[in-house]
Amino acid sequence: MIRLRRSIVAVACGAVIAGIASFAALGYITYAGSGGDVVTPATYPNRHHFTQAIFWFELLDSREELFEALGDPGTPQGAAMRRIMDVTNTYDVLLFSAYPPFFALLLALVHLLLRRDDADPPAALPILVAGIVVCAVMPLADHMENVQLLKLTTFAAPGDVDDGVIAALKVWTRIKWGAIFAVTALLALRYWRYFIDSRFPRYAFTGIYGITAVVGAISLMFDGTRFLIEAASTTMGIGWLVSAVHAGVVAVKAMRMRERAE
Repeated sequence: MIRLRRSIVAVACGAVIAGIASFAALGYITYAGSGGDVVTPATYPNRHHFTQAIFWFELLDSREELFEALGDPGTPQGAAMRRIMDVTNTYDVLLFSAYPPFFALLLALVHLLLRRDDADPPAALPILVAGIVVCAVMPLADHMENVQLLKLTTFAAPGDVDDGVIAALKVWTRIKWGAIFAVTALLALRYWRYFIDSRFPRYAFTGIYGITAVVGAISLMFDGTRFLIEAASTTMGIGWLVSAVHAGVVAVKAMRMRERAE
């Protein structure tokens, strides 16, 4: 039991650190790219209902949409949009070095807490391993997505765009977001099991991650629902925050219990 408590403390502290790193990276990238402002698409309002350029850029469906989202590179607006996207996607390595470990540590933390409470099914370990494997896919897919995005900002006209780059972008973007939404769905189920005796946290954590997973999945499934990725990203950010706070609370409580036991 003492060893388990030590593991819980270590994983909870790691989750807090990874959560802080994820938020710090996101803040730095946003500030470096646009000075902290949310960048709207060059065409706004638009027929696809996107309000943030970065999400439309990631989920492009055609060469025409590239220029709708970022504008004409020959104009001041278009040139500025491409500079912001390039900075964002260059420094994105900071974010995808932090959020996959954060997700993995959250899965591991809930796994250990359920073990402590003797509330986990026999298949719990394979589920954890599968979740961590999915987390490991995220940085690779995110990197490959960024490679395509950085190529796309170099094209001066729709006729110059390599359709193969857009095709590759579609694949890697959906692998990345698909992995993210798969893990948020798993977290929703795991939090539901863990908070079995606490009604508000149970519904709150499960609801936040469940909504993220469902809305996110819908955004990837249909052309007309792509804009929903913005809502899914927002709820995921809320999930990150409450999970980081919860991990901090768990770490403090576990350290106190360990001190008493020793």
